Amino acid sequence: MRVLFAPHTSPSHYLPVAPLVQACRAAGHDVRVAVQPPLIEVVQKSGHVPVPMGAGYDHEEDLAAQLRRDVETYGRPLTAELIAALPPDERKGVYNRMRDCQTRIAEAMIDELLLFIHTWGADLIVADPLTLAAPLAAEITGIPLVHYMWGPDYVRHQLGFPGVGMPVDQWPDALTRLFRRFGAEQRTEYATCTVDPWPEPLQLPGMPHRVPFRYVPYNGPGTVPDWLWKEPGDRRRICVTWGTVASRRVGPDGFLVPRILEGLAGTDAEVVVATTEADAELLGDVPDNVRIAFGVPLHVLLPACDAIIHQGGGGTTLTAAACGVPQAIIPLAGDLRLNATLLAKTGAGLFLDPEQARPADIKAAAATLLDDPGPRAAAERLRDEMRAQPTPAEIVPCLEKLV
Repeated sequence: MRVLFAPHTSPSHYLPVAPLVQACRAAGHDVRVAVQPPLIEVVQKSGHVPVPMGAGYDHEEDLAAQLRRDVETYGRPLTAELIAALPPDERKGVYNRMRDCQTRIAEAMIDELLLFIHTWGADLIVADPLTLAAPLAAEITGIPLVHYMWGPDYVRHQLGFPGVGMPVDQWPDALTRLFRRFGAEQRTEYATCTVDPWPEPLQLPGMPHRVPFRYVPYNGPGTVPDWLWKEPGDRRRICVTWGTVASRRVGPDGFLVPRILEGLAGTDAEVVVATTEADAELLGDVPDNVRIAFGVPLHVLLPACDAIIHQGGGGTTLTAAACGVPQAIIPLAGDLRLNATLLAKTGAGLFLDPEQARPADIKAAAATLLDDPGPRAAAERLRDEMRAQPTPAEIVPCLEKLV
């Protein structure tokens, strides 16, 4: 079987499915990953083979510019609550521009995607729901389409999205024209099934033909530092991270790690900041109890931590959940706020509103995570529930039956 994965251009949308890519290869199947240029190196470092296409449109640059304009217009990044409070026409415009970005990716990719499918002879497409070229290609070629999830299904429930339950008469005009160009039928759903590594307590209901599988943390390549296993662990440890995407998209004003470290100064715990070298330059002077860590994958670091404070990215949230570590999330964007809300409902973490989370609030949250047995017990229950799900290798036969 030849399986073509088609992730969205953001690394945070590819990393959750990388173990399933590996599972397909380990089962003896031939695998390729169709990507725009920003994702080439990420896929290569994961040990898989990218097929570059769609170089004519830079989604990350466009999205970052949009988010900066939101901050200028509204004073902060748009959240689901803020969008819901907008006048109807303005709210519709916000949702349409989000969908238009994905349509531009599809326009940039579709001709090359179809050519590669024909040349290589793909049998199955496994795609991010945001990758609109995938259902179009599947409809044209008759190849089965599988969607995969990288977060709670807010695309269906909050954003409203073509091919994921959205009525055809609400599709963006540009996407309708693209489908008509190829004579492809517009439908509300295209995926035969959706494979989903998010545990049920962190997922929204109503996903059709859901195939759950265990989230296996993959946070990119890295090394295990000497201090993590050679130095005695006589102090409790708090991990602090802001991911790899948030600060790049919203700018330095949205980088809240200095505020977090101010709140954690003077605590009796060691604070490990897992960050990039670029973001480390934004930290300034750090308290004495802080260690800066570069290139340490979270799934390597978190088993040695007692708590984590972060921005709410899907990979960070699920990796911490898989390790049974209680979390405090300070989310800026709408999908991150959804992650934080769902996690808080399980009891395994705390939701801290970025507008109100001052250093004293962060200090109190850290004390709760470290000293209150409730979040730890809930985090361990969530971890055990995730471990009970079938592994990526165990759902490969489900994919084989589709061909």
